[in-house]
Amino acid sequence: YIPPMNPMSALYRAIKNKTGIGGFFSELFKDKKTNISINPSVLARLLEFDCITYDDKIVGQHADVDIEVAEIATTYTSVRRDSDGKLSKSTYTSFDGVVFSAKMNKNFKGITILSYDNIDKRRAEHPIIGAKAIGSMQLADALSFGQQIANMGSAIKDVKDTVKSLQGKTPEEAEALIREKYGDNQLKTGKNQEKVSFQDVFLEDPLFTRKFKLCSTDQIEARYIFTTAFMSRFMKIAEKFNYKLHAIFINNNVYILIDTGRGFQLKQKNWFEIPFFKSCSDAQNYQDFLNDFSRLLGIVETLKLNQNIGL
Repeated sequence: YIPPMNPMSALYRAIKNKTGIGGFFSELFKDKKTNISINPSVLARLLEFDCITYDDKIVGQHADVDIEVAEIATTYTSVRRDSDGKLSKSTYTSFDGVVFSAKMNKNFKGITILSYDNIDKRRAEHPIIGAKAIGSMQLADALSFGQQIANMGSAIKDVKDTVKSLQGKTPEEAEALIREKYGDNQLKTGKNQEKVSFQDVFLEDPLFTRKFKLCSTDQIEARYIFTTAFMSRFMKIAEKFNYKLHAIFINNNVYILIDTGRGFQLKQKNWFEIPFFKSCSDAQNYQDFLNDFSRLLGIVETLKLNQNIGL
């Protein structure tokens, strides 16, 4: 479980253990990460939002599979001009529920998106993260996202430096320099590089196609993930959550979004809450929490993410 960061507590433990500044940062970010991350830039491929808020977040392993679970709400603001010419703002909830993410047991390079609702392919191809959304992230997630931006900036600078170093070189010398620095994979020209774009994917299972929309950057890879057996297992998960699911398959991770919100600024379910003013000795008071958490952990076994088998 990810509590709010406590710098004073981290400082106390670093001094007590005599671990110095390195120990301070280690304590500050201790157990805050797994090998995956519920990154808003991934969610932005599916959801429209300019603000993202976290309520609870749980990270760890289940059945030797890295998992993250977070209660998340995303909202966006729409500005309209009425008949009198006055501007009015309205805030809408695009998602309110839980995001479950885990490592897949198959490798894939493309991106596949599933939704019980229509999918905006333009948003999927060009996700947008605004400053307001970054500001509302949990600190650990904001730092992770910031590192990706920093890596991108470093890569852009590297390309600019390379372009400068190619000035005055013959084509043969330039090619040799690029091969030495980047390898053969970077020698593709704009003409033979394939543009990343999403296409609708239609699978053989009629019940599955009635319940969900599916699109992918790679038709073959989408079928590599959504085999007949995997579709059957995914439908079992969907049935438990009333079919209100989205899913994103990217970077060998799966993100399953369980939508429990409804309508305009309405929060239907508060996950992972235990009643404070009821008896701690009555197990019934914990039943909803246990049932919810058990269903989420059951995704690993149902989808067989802990087994190195065909999906």
